[in-house]
Formats: sequence, C-alpha cells, structure tokens
Amino acid sequence: MQIEIKKTPVFISLSIGLLFYGLLSTLTSVVILHLKEIFGLSYSISSLIHLTFFSTYVIASIPASRIVKAWGYKLSLIIGYFTTGLGCMLFYFGINTSSYPLLIVALFVMAVGSTVLLVVCNLYIVLLGDYKRAAARLSLLHSFYALGCLLAPLYASAWIKEIWGISVDMDMNSYIKTLSMYIGTPFIIMSNLMYFLTVIFVFLNLPEFDTQLLKPWNKFEERHKKIHVMHFKQLRLGAFAVFAYIGTEVALSEWLVTFFSEFTYLYWTGYVAGLLIGSILLLYISPRKMLLGYSIGAALLLFFAIVSSGWTSLWAVSAIGFFNSILFPTIWSLSIKGLGRFSEQGAAIMVMAHVGGGIIPFNVVNFAAAGGYKLAFIIPMFCYAYIIFYAVKGSNFVRNENIEQSTLRAIKPSK
Repeated sequence: MQIEIKKTPVFISLSIGLLFYGLLSTLTSVVILHLKEIFGLSYSISSLIHLTFFSTYVIASIPASRIVKAWGYKLSLIIGYFTTGLGCMLFYFGINTSSYPLLIVALFVMAVGSTVLLVVCNLYIVLLGDYKRAAARLSLLHSFYALGCLLAPLYASAWIKEIWGISVDMDMNSYIKTLSMYIGTPFIIMSNLMYFLTVIFVFLNLPEFDTQLLKPWNKFEERHKKIHVMHFKQLRLGAFAVFAYIGTEVALSEWLVTFFSEFTYLYWTGYVAGLLIGSILLLYISPRKMLLGYSIGAALLLFFAIVSSGWTSLWAVSAIGFFNSILFPTIWSLSIKGLGRFSEQGAAIMVMAHVGGGIIPFNVVNFAAAGGYKLAFIIPMFCYAYIIFYAVKGSNFVRNENIEQSTLRAIKPSK
C-alpha cells in the first residue's frame, strides 16, 4: 500500500534528534579529559572509555535491527530516545557518586540507545525518497548532528568554567566536587531532552516502511541459492569504509580537543559548511564522485599536516573537517543502496562498523606515545586510502536489470 508522507515534519523531528545526539557524543569526548582528573586515569586508559562506548555498537546493532523489523520505526525511535535518556541520567549519578563502574554502565546504556537511533534515523532517511537523492538527504540531516558537535565544546570554554567557579587555586576536595557538578549537569539536561523527544515521537505520525516487499538490486551468481546480507559487495566493503571514517574522525577531533581545543570550532564549523554545501552538490553530482573528491581532499590535507609543522600543520588538520563532512552520508547511502528486504540488517552492519571510533583512536594514541603524532597520523592516511578505493571500485555492484521500479519502495501507515 502506497501512502503520501508529509516529509517535512518527519525530517525536522529526526533532525532535532540528531542535533541532541551530536551534543551528547561530543560532550562525552569533552568530559573524558576531566574524568582523568576525577578518577586519576592515564590518557591511554581514558581512551578505553571511547572503546567501551563504541564497542557497544557491535553488541547492540543486530538486536536494534530486529527491534526495527519486529516493532517498526516509530516504536524503535521511542525506545532509542528513552534508553539514551536513561543512560544520561545514570552518567549523572555516576559522576556525582564518583562511581567508575556506574559510569561504564551509563556509557553502555547510552551507546545502546544511540545504536537504535543511528539504525533507525539513517535508514529511514535513505528510504524516505528516491535513492538518487538519499546522500543529499543524509548530508542535510547530519548537518544538525555536526551543529551539535560544534556547540558542545563551548561548554568546555574558559568563561563557562569561570561561571562554575572552577579554578586551579581551589583545594583538591572543592575542585573535584565542583568539577563533578560541572560535568554531570549537562547530562541530566540531556536526559530530560531525550525524554522530551520520547514523548514527541509517541504522538508523531510516523509512517512505516515494509522492506519485506523490496527486492534487492544486486545480481547474484547461481551459487548464491540463499542470499545473506553479507553477500552484498557494496555493504560488505562499505562497512569497512565507515569503520575507517569514524575512527579517523574521532582520532583527529580528539587530538584537537585534547591539545588545541580552540581549533575544535574551526574543525566543526568546516564540517557543518561541508555538509550544507555537499547536500546541494549531491543533487547534481553522484555520491561516488563526491566521496572520491572529498576523501582525496581530506587525505591531501592530512599529508600536508604530517610533512609540515607548527601552525601550518594545525590549520591543515582543522580544515579536514570540511572534507570529512560528507564521507559518512555518501558511504552510508552507497552501502545501503539496493539491499531491499535486507535493509535493516544492512543498517545494523553499518552501525556495528562505528566501533572504529574506539579502535582507531586508541591505536593512534599509542602510536603517538611511541613516536609522536606525525607517525600516528599515518593510520588515518591508510583509512583515507581505503575510502578512496571504496569510492572508485568498492561501491560498484552488478545490478539485476529485471527488478521493476515499482517494487523498489513500499510504505505502510503507522500503527
């Protein structure tokens, strides 16, 4: 059954959710620096917090896709926002009770909720209209995520800390107590915002997609009698591209936050600009060509940062934000394209690949400890090389020309 979708309110609602998710994910990165002080963690051990957060994507992605398949997109979004809100609340209590185990549990719960949200939001926007413009829609949606990432570091600015009365001249007990309140407060606020979104989506009319009626676009060899989601070349290789991209983005932005926090704004401002410009260009240029151009631009800037020094190197890394911007939307749309009834499973595989955000930065930090960041940045260079390969060859697949256009999309009313 085909029904008319009022796309604007749906898009706005999902955009607000991605804005809050961007705020939350970047806030987590910002406060990790202070968690080292509260719990006495080394920089390497504190990086394991990221590994905990991103590893949850591997555990929760497949269950999340099954929830979407069984209960639909609307209920899955409600579950995702509620769970994320619960994780934020637990994080607040973990900080204020100085309980490191509770903090790890809170991060796990937050990551579970975030996993459900990522599976639903990204896939829903891809299925919302013509596949040819899926990357443009995703780029516009993720500009709100990037805006959240841009705003979150403001909380770490000196004038905010001054308002809280945080000073190195304080005695240690007062300093830790004030710092704990400073860190915990935004998470209880985010918890309430997530609960607010939960209520909004309860009353929002969100049409459902029945992907069971969608036929895969790929042409398979006769030996593939029973098709599995990992038989899709574009998805299989695309998951590694997302792994490489997420890991590189987190590693570079973490480096800026840790050592040159004032340049974080330049990185995320460029990121927002790249997404907005990219969402327009993607209406006229294919996602593969855009992915190739932007990934080459990012690789060249990183190479320039490695071979140069001082402020020049720093400006080069900051400018990478512009070129990093559309890598995720284009890889996602190219990977999910044509999966048909395997769309939810494919989305889960793509979200599982977010674990790269924990693994790659952890290795970059350790390489930097051994030989400096010039050496460590070689890891992101290899990541960009793989993304370029995916743009040129990995995203191609042989299409089954017998698939009728009318069978490519199917919509059913919300329950």
